[in-house]
Amino acid sequence: IITAQDNYDYVNDFQKPGWKENTTTILINVTDVNDNAPVFKSDKYFETVQESVSKGTILTVAANDEDIGENGKVQYSIQGMESVLFKMDPGTGALSIASNLTNKIGYKCFNVTAKDQGNPPLNSTTSICINVTDINNNNPNFEKPNDTISIPESTCPGTKIYTVIITDKDFGVNAKINYELESKADNSYFKIDDSGNVNLEKKLDYEKKSLYQVEIKASDAGTPSLPSIPAIFLLSVNVTNINDEPPEFLQPNDTFTIKEGPPPIAIGSVKAKDSGFDLCYTI
Repeated sequence: IITAQDNYDYVNDFQKPGWKENTTTILINVTDVNDNAPVFKSDKYFETVQESVSKGTILTVAANDEDIGENGKVQYSIQGMESVLFKMDPGTGALSIASNLTNKIGYKCFNVTAKDQGNPPLNSTTSICINVTDINNNNPNFEKPNDTISIPESTCPGTKIYTVIITDKDFGVNAKINYELESKADNSYFKIDDSGNVNLEKKLDYEKKSLYQVEIKASDAGTPSLPSIPAIFLLSVNVTNINDEPPEFLQPNDTFTIKEGPPPIAIGSVKAKDSGFDLCYTI
């Protein structure tokens, strides 16, 4: 407020009679300049989500701008290669899913920028890391439903004779495979380890058995565990013969009778056997 007065004796410093005064009001409007950049409440944001998440807010970022009006109004945006999997509400800073996260396992890190609406605008940046975790949603798959191999009967117990090939599109423990042999007589001759290697457990004998049908089951170590597709892998093991047995005559001795005179072309025959091999007779 400003006051104006008349009839004042400035020399003697007193108000003369009949003086008058008047007042007026002056308003001073102090306007804001955009001199404060937005400041995030955290310099890094972390969150964990499962690959199956398809909607909903994952997290919300927040930045404060001490200016007022448009200078203090903040808009949010995300940048970076991994940011294409997500979307952010520019007004609230809420981050949600923009793309299918299936099999996108691991950390997805990108930047988020808060920019005010001043002229010129000011901004600040922080980082977001989303850890996408695996769920057990893939069955183990055998490369093929069956296979056939041949091994000699002289193969030593403890020898690896085959490796099962199986795949699981999950990750970590969900992709770990547990193997098991079906409880059958043929399977007692074999053993399978944690890597899918089939090893011979007992000595083979071609003369006693030449074909083994080994049934193998598999499942993953996830929770809940998922069985393999197909449920059973059939490994046919052909045992090949080696010449480890001498020929055996059908009868240990025999007697032939011939008449005197010119020698006949043949006086008799003998028979011997040797599994899988041709025989040559001499005297």
